[in-house]
Amino acid sequence: MKQIKWWLLAVLLVVGLTGCGSQTTKKQATQQAASTKKISPYVNQQTPTFYVHGFQGSAKSTNTLIAHAEKTAHAHKVLVATVSTSGQVTLTGKWRGRVRNPIIQVVFKNNLAQYDQQSAWLARVITTVQQQHAFKRYNIVAHSAGCVASVNMLMTQQTTTFPKINKLVTIAGPFDGVVGEDDVANQNSFLTSGQPKYLHAAY
Repeated sequence: MKQIKWWLLAVLLVVGLTGCGSQTTKKQATQQAASTKKISPYVNQQTPTFYVHGFQGSAKSTNTLIAHAEKTAHAHKVLVATVSTSGQVTLTGKWRGRVRNPIIQVVFKNNLAQYDQQSAWLARVITTVQQQHAFKRYNIVAHSAGCVASVNMLMTQQTTTFPKINKLVTIAGPFDGVVGEDDVANQNSFLTSGQPKYLHAAY
């Protein structure tokens, strides 16, 4: 009788350990599958990105950048915001529904205007777009003098309802201006204090 009890106890113990082992294996397999799950390389959000060209620039200045974003990052150009020489903003295009990664291309008709003027126009563009499509955060991709205009806008106090910057990308921004038209590289240099030797008003 005692032998039968011990035999039953041994069987139950083996079955119990087998079940635990099976559950542990399943748990490990689930964890491994979760850890090896591929994360999408694409950003999937409705935060608009404004593309800003530089001095003497036009839509052609940012067309290639926008086309690349559409091809590789699942972005979508939805609007072109054209600013007249008097500062009036005209929006063309269609922004419907929850478009993924919407792009707004900014074009200044006066592409020779000073950075402080263009920064005021850029703020007007963002406000105009926000009035039609509510958003609380936005991105900027800027090139050359557009970088200076964008940074100056961000350093300028706006209204309380003005959206917050999410990310800023600056490409070849002349943040200390230029020595002269068609100037040669490396004419300016840094002092031991860290400031440029020649200080431009924009700096």
